[in-house]
Amino acid sequence: MKRILFMLCGLIIVSLAAPAYSDSGIPLSVLEELQAEGELVRYFYGDLDLEYLPFGPLSEELIADLQDQEATIGVEALFTIDLPQGLAEDPERDLKLYNLMNRVSTLKGIEYYSASRERMRTLFAEAHRVDEVGSKKPLNDLSFDQIPRFQEQVLFQEDLTFGKNYVTTGFTYQEGRFMMQVRNETTMWYYFLPLVKSERFRMNMLIIPDGDTLYFYGASSVDSASLFGIEKSKKDSFYNRIKAMYSWFSDLIEEEYS
Repeated sequence: MKRILFMLCGLIIVSLAAPAYSDSGIPLSVLEELQAEGELVRYFYGDLDLEYLPFGPLSEELIADLQDQEATIGVEALFTIDLPQGLAEDPERDLKLYNLMNRVSTLKGIEYYSASRERMRTLFAEAHRVDEVGSKKPLNDLSFDQIPRFQEQVLFQEDLTFGKNYVTTGFTYQEGRFMMQVRNETTMWYYFLPLVKSERFRMNMLIIPDGDTLYFYGASSVDSASLFGIEKSKKDSFYNRIKAMYSWFSDLIEEEYS
């Protein structure tokens, strides 16, 4: 009897210590903070350290991708998007969201707020799909009648901070969740300095619809040389990319369905 009571007490202690999660897989404590702040962002250096990552499908795949390199700078951010009622209740909601996600040409001209310049600044002067790295011919955006489990595209981007680059973008769908993964295929330059070598920049975005709310989680890790004097600007640049991608997707939803 004493042993049974001891085991029950142990289970109670474990259950009290375990974090409580919402249906979206976000710890309730994080969700409360998100609702109070509007967005959450944090940086990490060296080891991968993710505190805001929602638990559930595709989370392990996101971690595995970011762990594939030794990150010198990392950032994660969590946002919400209000889904229009018509879209939230649409039986084809996921397909419509997936096709919006594939409108990669609309990345051209997206902006972010530059704290150093105290104004909005364009992120990509050009963005479009191409056949392969090195190709210059723009291809039309893809559209789907059914959501594939996984598909990958090569994009050309003219980045006003890091120059002209080719990136591979993967799209994964699983159990009502979407993941968009970006990996640089060419060196990213900061003026005349080769800042990030090929395949050493990763940006992963996990998109989770939950009723009339969509949770947008982004995490980026960068294996970059330590360059004296521009560490802060580099750090902010990678957060700006996540924030700009969130704003891009939020704006697409609003323009199409509000």
